[in-house]
Amino acid sequence: MLIFDYFIKGWLLTLLLALSVGNAVAASAVSCHCFQDRAFSAAQPQAFDPYLLATTQNRLLAHSFALPRKEIVSAKMAGASGDQLWVRHWIAAATGRSLDELDTLYVRHGSWQKTVLAIEGDPELLGALFWRELAQEDEQRLAVAIVTQILQRDFALSTEELNTLFANNLPLKEQILAVILSRLKEQPIVTVLNEQVQVESWGALLERNKVSVETIETFLERQLRRSKPQ
Repeated sequence: MLIFDYFIKGWLLTLLLALSVGNAVAASAVSCHCFQDRAFSAAQPQAFDPYLLATTQNRLLAHSFALPRKEIVSAKMAGASGDQLWVRHWIAAATGRSLDELDTLYVRHGSWQKTVLAIEGDPELLGALFWRELAQEDEQRLAVAIVTQILQRDFALSTEELNTLFANNLPLKEQILAVILSRLKEQPIVTVLNEQVQVESWGALLERNKVSVETIETFLERQLRRSKPQ
């Protein structure tokens, strides 16, 4: 009987893993990250925004966890969401567990809270905001908590600035870009947001301030290297 139970559990785990991979492949068909507009055009000022926001988030993710950016793009092409990538890499970095191990445990337990508890994740290392959201079982809210903690730690984001971001109901990608531009231009976040409203697109805002994607990349590399202990 024990052998039979062991076989059934193993079979179920294999099936769930297969379904997870299958879902990722199916999702990739509707989650293509092949952006057509990768440069700003005054004729279509908002067309550049989807690529700009996505690549800025990818670059922050890459620098935060020392990842090749192409690995992030490949994961998204395979169906992973940005929220999912933030959660997986944050837990892996805080616990020292591999992504493969976390994925297997997540399939087995069906929730991030149970996965974290199974590996005895340290609330202090994972962060108070993350730990508070863990019971909600909402990847989007977990991702917001993670990015907030990164922005507080590496960009000295204040409570007042955080409240400004939340008051404007900005999506996560826009929060990231707003903070980066604020630090890059040494301006208050509210000034960045007001100017973005005036020009009606993030691409137009970068164009006005003579900031490029390469400028953002250089800034992130310098900023995150400086914020990490040597």
